[in-house]
Amino acid sequence: MSTWKQTAEEIRAAAADIQLKPDDDISRVLRYNMIDSGAGNDGSLSSWMFACGDVRHVGAYCYYIIWFTQYNQTFSLDQLKDMMRNWTRQAAEFAGYVGFKRLWGFVQQVVKSLESVESKDQIVELANALWTYANNLNAWIYHYMPWGIGALIPRRDADYFREALRVAETQNSQR
Repeated sequence: MSTWKQTAEEIRAAAADIQLKPDDDISRVLRYNMIDSGAGNDGSLSSWMFACGDVRHVGAYCYYIIWFTQYNQTFSLDQLKDMMRNWTRQAAEFAGYVGFKRLWGFVQQVVKSLESVESKDQIVELANALWTYANNLNAWIYHYMPWGIGALIPRRDADYFREALRVAETQNSQR
C-alpha cells in the first residue's frame, strides 16, 4: 500500500471516530480551555477562537482542491500537490499551536505522502479524507463553542447610540 493510501485510511478512521464523540483535542481546547503552548491572552478571546476558523479553512482548502481537480482540467497534478501542501499547512500549523495537534499531525502526514501521489484521483481521495476529518472536527467546534459569550457583547440598536451620543455631547459641553 502506498504512503498516500495509508495516510488517507488513517485520517478516514479518525474522521469516523470523531463523528459521534469529540476527540481529546476538542475536549482539551474547547471544553476545558487548556492550551499547553501558552497561546492566548489570559482568557479574553483566547487564541483557540482564531484556530477554530483555521480548522474550518483546512476543510475548505481540501474542498477547493477536490473541486479544481474535478472541474478545472487546467491544473496539473503538481499544481494540485502544491495547493494541498501550502494551503492546508498554514492553517493547520496555527491550529496545532493552539491545541488541535491531531489535525496538524495529519496535515504533516498528508504533505509527506504527496510524494507518492501519482494521479489526480489519488489526490482527490487524500484530500477527501482530510476534508472529512476537518469538517467533523469543525462540527464539534461549533458544538462546544461557548455561545454564552455573546451575552457580554449585546446587540445594539439606534436608540442605544443616540443615547451614547447625547451622553458624549453632555460630557463635552461640561468641559
